[in-house]
Amino acid sequence: MKLRWFLPLFLLHVAPLRAQTGYVGVHDPLEPRVQWDFLVLGPSPEGPFRLEVYYKLFNSGLSYRKEGGAYVAEYEVEVLVYQEGDQVAGTTFKENYTVESYPRTLSLTDFILNQINVKMEAPGIYQLTLRLRDLRSGHASSSEHSFDIPNRQDGWECSRLEFARTIQPSRDTSQFHKSGWLVVPSVTRSYGGESQLECPVYLEVYGPEEARGKKLRLEMACQDAFGTRKFNIAVPVECAGRVTPVTAQLPVASLLPGRHTVFLKLTGGDGGSPLYTDKDWFEILWSMYTLLRADFPTAVEQLRYISSDGERKKLLETPDSLRTQAWQSFWDKRDPTPGSSNNEYRDEFYRRVRYSIATFSVGDHAGWRTDRGMIYVQYGEPDEVEQHPFDLDDYPYNAPWQVWRYYANNLEFVFVDQRGSGDYELQYPYDGEYWRRN
Repeated sequence: MKLRWFLPLFLLHVAPLRAQTGYVGVHDPLEPRVQWDFLVLGPSPEGPFRLEVYYKLFNSGLSYRKEGGAYVAEYEVEVLVYQEGDQVAGTTFKENYTVESYPRTLSLTDFILNQINVKMEAPGIYQLTLRLRDLRSGHASSSEHSFDIPNRQDGWECSRLEFARTIQPSRDTSQFHKSGWLVVPSVTRSYGGESQLECPVYLEVYGPEEARGKKLRLEMACQDAFGTRKFNIAVPVECAGRVTPVTAQLPVASLLPGRHTVFLKLTGGDGGSPLYTDKDWFEILWSMYTLLRADFPTAVEQLRYISSDGERKKLLETPDSLRTQAWQSFWDKRDPTPGSSNNEYRDEFYRRVRYSIATFSVGDHAGWRTDRGMIYVQYGEPDEVEQHPFDLDDYPYNAPWQVWRYYANNLEFVFVDQRGSGDYELQYPYDGEYWRRN
């Protein structure tokens, strides 16, 4: 079977898949493309609480003016904190951002990564508004959040995890420096690239000053979306007084794509009853690198829409040491622009797989395995979707149903949710090349 790859549709539908904190998933082309995350730390001996706001702003989301031989954008970030409707804290940051060439102004991968700190005086429940404004075009995007600052005066507490791109000892004074560490944030909390085998995290343990030198143990257990335990690590902690910084590396190489939950438990050095518990989340990206490392059979199974049984059998029988080479060869044969840095066919295939997972998954049935996912991976975005979500008593199906139409191919597919589960099954008659896949 072949992937129906129509270049005009491909160009219209290229967009990164978004499933991250603070990011507006359906991007308005007039809004700057920005992602947010934040963390509250403290109090510390040097001062009160500190709200750290992280943002990742893509080059292509800004407007530029040519000045000399360079291109200059100007933007403004506002961080506004409210409590019971009244603004209690905030700050504004402006920056001129310069790139040396016109292609970089259009880049979908180049970005600005920055951190803004706001001093917070007291515990409480707060509302947070994050706003970015392109000062050249006037366009803006904003994100709303709630957070609370617990009263950390008695007993033991931990900050939330900061998920990082990299963590290393440092004495510099950049905005990413804290407690002797350089912590560069991973704003999206997303991992799973070609060489990402570990997920660096930073947190702070808060305890009484008189506990300085006390031996503690911080356990971090990871579960996937189905509650399956994936790893459990223990980090020894020696209390440094009121604030103890802790770093760790979470082993993510064997994790399957999707959202994962980290359960934290702080105990005495010998274990026992927990002093503090919490949980947080991160994401493993759906990428071929992740599947190749963690679940090669599934990676091969996904190719069934564009490959022969013989090709898949050959891949599965490839020795571990030659898998990467065999995989690359499979995609090289399908590269529409050999010699270029991108394989547009492969990239579009995985875009469709990711979209199917995000849109058509039902329970533990991955979206690309469903009938709608099958057709979407094969043909891409339908030209028209006719929906009948409430026609439960109407002929001919007496159940919710959809019709997908592809005008360029003169094709029409009917899907019916016979069991009311959200899994729409492909109906006869249809293109005889397709069948129900479970």
